[in-house]
Amino acid sequence: MNTIEPAVIDEDILKKATNDQANPEIAEIARREGIDPKETLSLRLDYKNILKIDNIWAFENLQIAAGNNIIEKIENISEAHKLTDLTLFNNRISKLENMDDLVSLNLAYLTRFENLRVLNCVGNALCKNSNYRHYVLAHIRGLKYLDYRLVDEESIAAAREKYIDDLIALEEEEKLNALHLAAHIEGVDTLYDDMFNTDPDYQKLLPINPERTADLIEEYRANLRHFALKKRAEMDDELKQFKDCVQITKNETDGECIKMLNNYSHYKKKLLRVLQTSRDTKEIDDAIKTLKEDTLKLSDELMSIEMQVVEQYEDVIKEFERNFTEHCSSVNEYGQSSFARMRELENEFHERFSESILFMFERFSKGDLEDIEDELRDILSDKDALEDLLSMTRKLHDAEVQRDRDRCNAEIELAEENAY
Repeated sequence: MNTIEPAVIDEDILKKATNDQANPEIAEIARREGIDPKETLSLRLDYKNILKIDNIWAFENLQIAAGNNIIEKIENISEAHKLTDLTLFNNRISKLENMDDLVSLNLAYLTRFENLRVLNCVGNALCKNSNYRHYVLAHIRGLKYLDYRLVDEESIAAAREKYIDDLIALEEEEKLNALHLAAHIEGVDTLYDDMFNTDPDYQKLLPINPERTADLIEEYRANLRHFALKKRAEMDDELKQFKDCVQITKNETDGECIKMLNNYSHYKKKLLRVLQTSRDTKEIDDAIKTLKEDTLKLSDELMSIEMQVVEQYEDVIKEFERNFTEHCSSVNEYGQSSFARMRELENEFHERFSESILFMFERFSKGDLEDIEDELRDILSDKDALEDLLSMTRKLHDAEVQRDRDRCNAEIELAEENAY
């Protein structure tokens, strides 16, 4: 396997990420002329083996997703004053720092840092909120010091009691997200919503004839979610069987070896007493000879057991690797077919949606639609512009599906590598 060199977020990485996220209709123009960083609202930098954050000073209005990298330190983000979301899960960050200037960062973001122990928000406007301290203590688990003050158990209990309903809902959501993440379908439930909500062209068209996607979306969600979670359960079961098999073998051999050592130790003590008390030279020589023979015999027996265990472990590991690889391949194959089916669903939806929009255009052209908003009237007055909007939203959705497919593939490959 080729080793990927650690990377720093540089101009090339930022340019590629920005262009990859561009509307397909203008992607070629974006590559030639570039995109104004100030107009970029989000950057996906997952799975790029990034070691260091840098060069994002020009991106003023931003959300950054940089999970599953090797980042060790939060740095070079002080100029991103409007940064609201910074996703850094599964990196190598040990200390929360250099975030003082991120005035737009949501406090709820800090709940993602499971090992956060000290937090100082003194001087920030949020400290004036009467619920500030209770909210922080309830939501940031493991906190030991807040604003230079030691956190006591009574304060935590009172805070959690105050937000108990929110915490229960949050914990359930975290469990579900963790399950989806493990099954490599994180974001599946919201993929279509995210795709449509971030599509400005679709938002312009939706009021013309809304509520057209529910059945199509749910079919994809239900099928992929059910299969992926089922396969994840099978992979977890395979991993559990492997660990159980190793542990059982270890316990059995440990028990056998300990019994042999105890017997040897007991017999050795008898021989040592003979050596200490006997005056008979022959008896002493025989005891020494017996002790040497028993020691050598024990060594051979323990070595034999060790070799047997090693062989058993090798067989078990090979079987596990084969089965786990098959599971990963199965998930990957079904994922590919599911994304292909999703493209079909998108095609079906687009055809039906386009038909409904053009039907409304025909009605508008005949004068059947009088009581409509001026913005919709402007859209329906130009058929070419209307068809351009439909084409652009179609290409944007295709690109979004492809990005999610690539993410799933990368996560499955990473899971297979980490399993060994």
